[in-house]
Amino acid sequence: MAIRFKCKKCGKGYQVSDDKAGKRFQCRQCEAPLVVPSATTNTPKKPTGTVSPAKKAEQTTPTPAAANGKRKQILIGIGALLLLAGVGVFLMLPSGQTVAEPQGAAATAQSPAAQPTADSLVDSETGEIENPPAVSSATSPAADNSPSTPAATGKVDEARMLAAHFFNAKNKLKQIGLSFHNFYESNRGLVPDPKRTPGYYDENGQLKVSWRVHLLPYLGEPELFKRFKLDEAWDSPTNMAAAKTMPDVYLAPGAEQDSNLTRFHVFESTNDASADSFQSVFPRGKRIEFRDIKDGMVNTVMAVDAGPEHAVIWTKPGGLDSRSPKEAIGSVKSGILTLFCDGHTYLLKPDIDAETWKHLVQPADKNRIEIDSLTTEYAKPWELGSLPTGPLHLAYLSEDCNGVFMLHPKSIVESAGYGSVIDPKTANLLIRVFGVEAILHWKLEEIETIVTWNSERTSNWFAVRFAKPVPLETVKVQIGEYVIQHDPRTFLIAADYQLARLLPFTSKPAPSSQVQSFITQLQSMPLDGQFEMVMLPQPMLESDRLPGVASVGLVFFTFGKELISSSKVLKMQASMEDPIVVKASIQLADAVAAQKLKQQIEEQMATNLRESAPAFVTEIRKQIYPAVTVKAENNTVQYQISKTPDLFNQIKTFYTKAKSHQEDQQKQKEAESQKAEQAKKKTENMRKIGMGFHNFVSHNKVLPPTRSHFVNGKLNLSWRVHLLPYLGQKKLYDQFQLGEPWDSPHNMKLLKQMPAFYQCEGVTQPGHTTYMTFLGEGTPFDGSLDMTLDKISVKDGLTRTIMFVKAGPDKAVPWTKPADLPFDPVNPIKVLGQLPGDTFMAVTMSGVVHTLKTDIPAETLNYLIQYNDGKKPIGY
Repeated sequence: MAIRFKCKKCGKGYQVSDDKAGKRFQCRQCEAPLVVPSATTNTPKKPTGTVSPAKKAEQTTPTPAAANGKRKQILIGIGALLLLAGVGVFLMLPSGQTVAEPQGAAATAQSPAAQPTADSLVDSETGEIENPPAVSSATSPAADNSPSTPAATGKVDEARMLAAHFFNAKNKLKQIGLSFHNFYESNRGLVPDPKRTPGYYDENGQLKVSWRVHLLPYLGEPELFKRFKLDEAWDSPTNMAAAKTMPDVYLAPGAEQDSNLTRFHVFESTNDASADSFQSVFPRGKRIEFRDIKDGMVNTVMAVDAGPEHAVIWTKPGGLDSRSPKEAIGSVKSGILTLFCDGHTYLLKPDIDAETWKHLVQPADKNRIEIDSLTTEYAKPWELGSLPTGPLHLAYLSEDCNGVFMLHPKSIVESAGYGSVIDPKTANLLIRVFGVEAILHWKLEEIETIVTWNSERTSNWFAVRFAKPVPLETVKVQIGEYVIQHDPRTFLIAADYQLARLLPFTSKPAPSSQVQSFITQLQSMPLDGQFEMVMLPQPMLESDRLPGVASVGLVFFTFGKELISSSKVLKMQASMEDPIVVKASIQLADAVAAQKLKQQIEEQMATNLRESAPAFVTEIRKQIYPAVTVKAENNTVQYQISKTPDLFNQIKTFYTKAKSHQEDQQKQKEAESQKAEQAKKKTENMRKIGMGFHNFVSHNKVLPPTRSHFVNGKLNLSWRVHLLPYLGQKKLYDQFQLGEPWDSPHNMKLLKQMPAFYQCEGVTQPGHTTYMTFLGEGTPFDGSLDMTLDKISVKDGLTRTIMFVKAGPDKAVPWTKPADLPFDPVNPIKVLGQLPGDTFMAVTMSGVVHTLKTDIPAETLNYLIQYNDGKKPIGY
């Protein structure tokens, strides 16, 4: 007896033999986990139409950035062509919205095209179609663009599904890697210390709740973290209740949004006797430090995206078996997404042998594997199928598309009057408003049309049609790698994860009623303006991430959410060549809503003239408002701006002032951004040097310098030189004559080759740095030549002992010279020289960068400099 059933998520049908009842597998279309129902309880229903995955996708959890307050705003720009560029400060187009990552199958492309019918059932093991689908005549122009054979369609569909999976999982693994590093900085390990927190571990040395729970505070989930009892088993009533809420970062790609299963795993080992025999970076009952990763963090695996059969409740402790990592990963397609200890994520080949996988997982087996030879790439779906035909603005829709904007730069520039008023350089702002700055390499008169599509869940993707053919490679050089050539003059441009889901040349569900309505509006839109726009306000407001903000021409006001939610379609055209420059229509639910919107617009125009705004904005409002007409007819509001004799001069004046205002704000923003970037770079350089110290100790057992660095009892070169091989500068290190002084003729030639990470702001003399250690009795660099991190750890602790500092610019020394700061216990701050500001930076032996006050008490600073005084300063 055959069992027929469907995937609840995407509607894909299956037929299997009854002996498969209870078996688990993954949906071939959307990757959702499925269980074959029993033959007695399974009652197939007659198909009522294909279920749209986008309905699930509309409930996608916002990214952390969105949750932190970055909210989208809607443009309902009736006067967009006239004044949008200049008032870009006040108007936020869809290009400014927060990007939500695509979620598995819900993130695949959803434009209208042919799709296997709901009763096309496929065997879960063979993948063979029992009832071949009949291609229906969809109303979408892209309906006839699927590959010509079912085999080709399946190949493209699979590639698209896998690509969406990879993009999704890769971004999540990066977040996990960053949180591990942040956890390490705070806890000196990748997991809690078993000695300090023994209650977190069971009798077998395993965490009671997963490492995923312990990372929550570093993933922006402190409140969820507080709900767990870390000293109770993962399946205790309290912890099981908290486990129902799983952060999106752990969500297995393709799983239901309310799932609490994850496929992100670490490798756990159980037979590790010492650091030299660790079988993974997560030994049960122990924890390792970065210094124990002797094979190098770039060569050692931290976590992987395992096969679907290894999906587990995210709070469950444990990991994959490090003794047989290849088998433990399970079934994967096309490649294995792997997070390495240095934070990088790679897609590794699926056919890597078992022995190589062991070397990758083991942190100290002295077998360093070159990662480059093991990586692969996903199959790009846009290289496997045929491109759509038909009108460009209809060609690349998606199921969740809620706005299409069309701009015609060439026509604008050539327009009589408009081009003479606004020069092309100023008119470039129109392009920036669309969020497609990348095309500014070309002159506006070279660009015939720009089409921008907008979605609730992603940022814009757009197409550019040039006036003349342009080579694909030329476009890639100027815009980026992810460009698809639609025809010799037209190119589709989007982020890589968008291209994996947006292209409509594969099989698709039939359009939803919403999208079908949208297509009808687009088809009826006359393309005879210089700017056209069609939007669906209602779906844009279905997300809590969207405020009820809209802008109509020069009328900036906030719609009530109740009113805008009743709006169905907004259509607009603008052309400087027409007597009516801007004409727009807003369709609402009924005539009452239309009258209410008309009244609100008129009231807001009056309010705008009284409100506090930049003078140039108020001035242009006074000049333009008399040319504005608002009418309500049945359920539609008509909004128009007529051409006036002085319209061009008014616009010219406005553009000049608005551009100056925008440039001032941009300069301020860039200055703040530059300051933040400089601060980040300073911290990254110091952290990198600290990591170089740890890598040095891992290889040499002691801190630099070692006895081998002395020649006839004299130290020739600085520790900064001897760290080079451990900071990716082995070739530079090999150029030094280690037996000669730093200032020998040969070595002096290398002074000017100082690596960028030794550069310090304020130091103007080339080849000089202020990164220095403290020298003297009681310090880690006391001249004993046998100082180990273990010795420091036993005494005062790595987190409370300074490794090196950044001194004042007046203390700068040649970076190759073995010169550092003499420790003065009476006045330790004095040796740092003239410090800019009221703080200085120091790196402790744990590798953490600290910012210390210059008025730090001498006693406290002494405690931090000395490693064996037994003092533990607090609040430094």
